[in-house]
Amino acid sequence: MTGLVAGTKAVTPHDQPNIVVNVVQPFVALFVRFLNVYIGNLVGLPRGHRDERHAIQASDFWHLFGKCAGLAVVGAVVLSLKDIITVTNKLEEKFPLLTGSV
Repeated sequence: MTGLVAGTKAVTPHDQPNIVVNVVQPFVALFVRFLNVYIGNLVGLPRGHRDERHAIQASDFWHLFGKCAGLAVVGAVVLSLKDIITVTNKLEEKFPLLTGSV
């Protein structure tokens, strides 16, 4: 099997759009996944501040933001380790349902 070449175009029937291959390096894919999880965590954590049962104690917004930024790193790092194993072992190709690649 030959490798994919960026910019390769698959011509489809006239009523459907053509498909263009965009090759992404594994490091870039892992970085994008890390940012996706980090930003999701960072945005989601302060929502618990309004509910007294789940509140993160902070004196002002920037204090809360700093605490949430630190907490978001932990989740992003843990999921990045999973992503590194998934990408380097090509588990997405072998087990697409298990890796959420469907």
